[in-house]
Amino acid sequence: MVIHRGLALLFCLLPLVAVQGCTSTGGADASASGATTLQGRWAGKPATSFFSQYGQPYSEYVDRGGGIRYTWRKRYTETVAAPAAPGAAPAAAGPTYVCELDILTNEAGAIAKIGRVADPRLKSGETAGCRGTLGFDG
Repeated sequence: MVIHRGLALLFCLLPLVAVQGCTSTGGADASASGATTLQGRWAGKPATSFFSQYGQPYSEYVDRGGGIRYTWRKRYTETVAAPAAPGAAPAAAGPTYVCELDILTNEAGAIAKIGRVADPRLKSGETAGCRGTLGFDG
C-alpha cells in the first residue's frame, strides 16, 4: 500500500514539475534579457559578422555536426587614467584580461552556440574577463 501511495504522489506531482520547467522564449521580456548575453546577441548571425567586428579567431576546426568550431581569444589591458594636472605621470597599465570564446556555427556559417570558455589559458597576472573586448562580460 505504501508503494501505491508513493506512486500516486509521484504521478500527481510530475505534471507540476514539468510545467515549472517551461518558460517562454518569445516576447519582449525574453528578447530584452537575451540581448545582454553573447548567445542572445549573436545566435543565428553569420560568424563572419562577429569576426569582422571583433577580430579573427585563434583557431578553427570542422565540427562533427558539419559546422565549424572556433576558438576566439583576445587580451585587453586596462589603462589607468593619468591625472589631469600638467606634468603629471603618464597613464599606467592596469590589469590584463583574457576573453576566450567557443563559437560553433551550423553548416551555413551562422552562429549556433557562443559562450565564454570557463577556464581560459592565462599567463601570470592575467584575469579571465570579456568586458574590455566585448563591452560586457558575456
